[in-house]
Amino acid sequence: MPTRFSFWIPFMLIGFGHFFVDYYMNLLPMIMPDIAVRLGFSMGYAGLVFTLQSITSSWLQPVVGFWGDRFKSKYFLPFSIFWLGALTTSVGLMNAYWQVLAVCSLGALGSAVYHPLGSVAISSISEKNRSLLMSLYIMMGTLGMSLAPITTIRVVHRAGLEGLPYLAIPGLVVTLLIVHTRNSKKKSKSIKQPDVKKELPAISVSILPILFVLILDMGMRQFVMRSLTTFLPYYYEFLGYPDSYSANILSGFLIAQSIGGIIFGYISDRKGFRATLIISFIAAIVSTAGFFFTTGVSSAVMLLAAGAALQGPLPSSLVFAQDIAPKSKNLASGLMMGLSFGIGSFGSLYTGIVSDMLQQNIILALGSNLIFLVVSAGLVIYLANHALIKRASCTSAA
Repeated sequence: MPTRFSFWIPFMLIGFGHFFVDYYMNLLPMIMPDIAVRLGFSMGYAGLVFTLQSITSSWLQPVVGFWGDRFKSKYFLPFSIFWLGALTTSVGLMNAYWQVLAVCSLGALGSAVYHPLGSVAISSISEKNRSLLMSLYIMMGTLGMSLAPITTIRVVHRAGLEGLPYLAIPGLVVTLLIVHTRNSKKKSKSIKQPDVKKELPAISVSILPILFVLILDMGMRQFVMRSLTTFLPYYYEFLGYPDSYSANILSGFLIAQSIGGIIFGYISDRKGFRATLIISFIAAIVSTAGFFFTTGVSSAVMLLAAGAALQGPLPSSLVFAQDIAPKSKNLASGLMMGLSFGIGSFGSLYTGIVSDMLQQNIILALGSNLIFLVVSAGLVIYLANHALIKRASCTSAA
């Protein structure tokens, strides 16, 4: 019993932290149309806000991971939740476009800190079923994403944009709980941290090619997923649906991502990472295309399947990156998550600009994202035939 207790306490604490980090990072899509109308800026400018937020959140993760392999502090993880929540929820109080740009970009620093450190902390909890554990951890974040649209729209309906800061309160509570737990000697011992090396962390040059091709593949998937997440409210508004419907379908899309992570995490632990890469890619390109070329219920089902397939291989890709760089896990995690999400962050800007060029035709703008999944096909073929991935798959299957 003590062993189980000591296992689940750190997992739930880190998991709930991830829940609120991703929750705050996904408040904007549902309220951006209202903010844009109030302050008078276009979809292209809205896309720039999302892109800068994502760039800050993503591209700084390798830097955080690099220093995380040298230094550690029990306060970095919890404080990043509070920082992100406080700044992001203040967006409804801003009176100028540059202010929106500033609070969203600066707030995203909290996400840049939390993601690499949190993923390594989760991976260090147990050696068994690590892909599944990573999937559950990512699921907690995705649940936070999925609740963000429906809770945000309800708060705005009741209290207006000025009521958004109330949403920072639960994040503050979780921050204080983690700080309290880490200050307790008994409990802080249960939250395992990687050994801190005095020398500079390094990643072997021999693994850089496969690592960066994997990052690029995950980045293409994130590119499409970020575009859909950001502009689904605009998409359904263009089709004449109410914002409550958009909020529900966006939440369903985000929940499907967490389910996909669990499904493909299980596949990776049983059949290997190679199978996860191939199956998820085929499912992603078929379902994403199906979303645009069908209507009604069929289109909604395809959208959910696309969310599951696009997100599915991310947890096992994190575990794989940590396995091939065992002495630099924070750095490997930062590179894997930071750069792939960093590439994905340009999806919002791309789709916003294309939409403006097409006289606000968001349907064609979103549909053009299929090009990036086609590009990803060559990357998947390279990865599936790489010796390191074949070896990892044989080990998992054994």
